[in-house]
Amino acid sequence: MTAPPQQEALITPGAVGRMIAPVRGRIALGALMSAVSAVLSLVPFMAVAEVARLLLEGNAQTWRLWAWVAVGMLAMLGRTVLYGGSLMICHIADVDFVHLLRRQIVQHLTTLPLGWFTQSGSGEIKKAVSDDVTRIHVIVAHLAGDLTSAVLVPVVSIIYLLTCNPLLTGVLLLYVVVVFLAASPAMSRGFRKYMDEWNRAQGTLSSATVELVDGIEVVKTYGSGSTAFQRLRGHARSTFRAPLHTRSRNFKRRTTCQRNH
Repeated sequence: MTAPPQQEALITPGAVGRMIAPVRGRIALGALMSAVSAVLSLVPFMAVAEVARLLLEGNAQTWRLWAWVAVGMLAMLGRTVLYGGSLMICHIADVDFVHLLRRQIVQHLTTLPLGWFTQSGSGEIKKAVSDDVTRIHVIVAHLAGDLTSAVLVPVVSIIYLLTCNPLLTGVLLLYVVVVFLAASPAMSRGFRKYMDEWNRAQGTLSSATVELVDGIEVVKTYGSGSTAFQRLRGHARSTFRAPLHTRSRNFKRRTTCQRNH
C-alpha cells in the first residue's frame, strides 16, 4: 500500500528571507538604529545611579556629577533621534514592500484558471490581497527593531547590574528564570491551534461580507431576513466566539479527565 503524497509546505525554509529581500537592507539599518537607541535608553538610568552613588560616597566632585547629568541628557536626545529614524526607515520600507507584494499577488492571480476562482471565495481572495498583506506590516516595520531592543535591553541591564552587585543580580536572574519556566508552557499551549481557527473564521467572514455587498439590492429589499445578512451575522458571531468556545471545551475536557483520575 503506497503512502499518500505529502502536500507541499506553504512556507518553505528561507521563504520569509526571500520575500523581504528587496527591503532587507533598510530593515537591517532600522534594526541597527533601534539597537543603539535601546542601549541609549538605559544610559539615563545608569547616570542617575552613578550620581546617587557619588553623593552617597560624600566626596563627589561637582564636575563628575554634572558630567553624568550631561551624559544622561545626551543619551535621551540620541535615543529619541535614532528611534524616530528607525521607525521612519522601516515604515518607508514597509510601504514599498506592501506595494511590491500586492503587485506580485495580482500578477499571479491573472495566471490562475477560472476554476480556481470558482472554488475559492471572493472573500478569501480579498483576505489574501488586502488583509494578509497588511498583517505583514508588523514583520517589516516593527519586528526587527523590537526584537533587537528586547534582546539588548536585558543583556545590557544584566551586565551593568553585575558590575554593581553580582550577588543580588544572580538572585534576580534565578527568580526570572523560575517564573519563565513555570509560565511558558501555559502561555504557549494551544496558541497555534487558536490562530488557525481565527484565520479560518476570518476568511469565512470575509466571504460573507463580500457576498452581502454584492447582493446589497436584495438586502435592501428584504431587510434583515435576507440570507446574506443572516450568514454575515452568524459568521461574525462565530469569528469572535470560536476561540472562546474552543478554550472552554478544552478546559471542560481537562477537568473531566482530572475528575476521572
